[in-house]
Amino acid sequence: MNIEPMNVEVVVALISLCGLVIVAVLSGLVPAYLDSKRAERERTAAEQERIHDAAVKLLRNLANFRHTGQDDQALAAGSSSHQQVTADMRGAYDAWALVVMPRLCASQQERIKEIREKELGRKWLAKSEAEEAEAEPEAKIMSILKEIFELTWIASRNVE
Repeated sequence: MNIEPMNVEVVVALISLCGLVIVAVLSGLVPAYLDSKRAERERTAAEQERIHDAAVKLLRNLANFRHTGQDDQALAAGSSSHQQVTADMRGAYDAWALVVMPRLCASQQERIKEIREKELGRKWLAKSEAEEAEAEPEAKIMSILKEIFELTWIASRNVE
């Protein structure tokens, strides 16, 4: 078996060619990979911002509702401003729930439905004057706000 030694120039040319192929492949793959990662980060940030914006709008509407709800004359008269604030609050809650629910587990989704049906339902909205004097409704509101914050935080952490 007689092996002929390869020409040094041929070996150098093959190594150079392999190096150029590797550089060409990497110059196409690396930017594409980096662009996909950047797009993924931007999508995640946009989704988290959407969740946070919905939560801010909901909390702003809840504060508006509580402020309007304390005006007994407007509440008793069933004024259009109070009805509008109530409709805005419910709309903001529904918008928040639509953004947050896909990011939560089943038990947390059920809790969102319970808050809407029971705690933000008509019974809670039509509170009596005796309840106004008590501190309990405020504690209930703080409990709801805390749950909204927690569910929003969990949903924003679950954005993939």
